[in-house]
Amino acid sequence: RAGFERRAMMPSHRVIQRVGVIGWPIEHSLSPAMHNAAFKHLKLPYIYLPFHVTSENLPSAVNSIRALSLSGVNITVPHKEAIISLLDDLHESARRCRAVNTVINLNGILIGYNTDGEGFVASLRQGAPGWDPAAGPAAAPIAHMKFRISKAPLPA
Repeated sequence: RAGFERRAMMPSHRVIQRVGVIGWPIEHSLSPAMHNAAFKHLKLPYIYLPFHVTSENLPSAVNSIRALSLSGVNITVPHKEAIISLLDDLHESARRCRAVNTVINLNGILIGYNTDGEGFVASLRQGAPGWDPAAGPAAAPIAHMKFRISKAPLPA
């Protein structure tokens, strides 16, 4: 019993990294379930949380990424464009399409990325049945990727 009490009082040295998705509405998102299942399967020390953030609360939410030491967040509607002015820096992917879907926190410096175009190309390579080019806020990144693809055709 003494050994159990000692182990129970010893702090865990495994730090859980917190990541998530910011959007409004967010209740419908499958991202937390999908990411948490992947983290568990891969035995990664991460937890993925949904953050319901209205447009008027976006500046506070961005500051909270730093304050809460979140490792990063995904950004979804309606914040992909509005978040740009709140970040410290933008990767070329976000700068070119003027939209951010991923924010990485590097020691308090928030850098915005856009992976929509790359994700679209990856899905095309896997044969994306039923894709609708008019659906969703990924149109600008997809247009950017279309330009890049025109220089390097997709493999069959």
